[in-house]
Amino acid sequence: MDTLLVLPGIVLLAVGAYLFRSPPRVPWPAIGLAAFTAAVCFTVGGDSGQDLPGPDAATVTGGIVGFLTVVSAILALIPGDPERGRPSRIPVTTATVAIVLGGIGLVVSVVTA
Repeated sequence: MDTLLVLPGIVLLAVGAYLFRSPPRVPWPAIGLAAFTAAVCFTVGGDSGQDLPGPDAATVTGGIVGFLTVVSAILALIPGDPERGRPSRIPVTTATVAIVLGGIGLVVSVVTA
């Protein structure tokens, strides 16, 4: 079962890299995936951290990912500069960092368990 948990972490890393490299249109797909990543981290951390005296690595990274997701959603709601002509990359970058941190947290949680 532990090897099955490594696969979502690797997939999240790959999708995060793809979203970061894509042209900046709307940040909401990256923000949605970051929210999904936080949910997966909390689910895995809650299931695998029952025997530990403290929180699991996936639970901690799930909290960080959730916070970064809210930050990127708030940044996405700020109106952009009409003189630039293109949307800001900051919300996408923040959400991508959250996705990558979540993927790393999942892999670390499985490796240390």
